[in-house]
Amino acid sequence: MTEPYRVLLLGYGLAGRVFHSRLIAAEPGLEVASVVNPARRTGY
Repeated sequence: MTEPYRVLLLGYGLAGRVFHSRLIAAEPGLEVASVVNPARRTGY
C-alpha cells in the first residue's frame, strides 16, 4: 500500500468545514496534514 497524499487545508470557513474537509476525509488516498486559517492569525 502506498502512503496517502498529505493535504493542506487553507482556510476553514463554512466551505472548508462543511465541504472541503469532508471530501478530503472521504478519499482514502488523502490525509489532512494541516489546517491554516488566515482569518484567525494574530499580530495584525
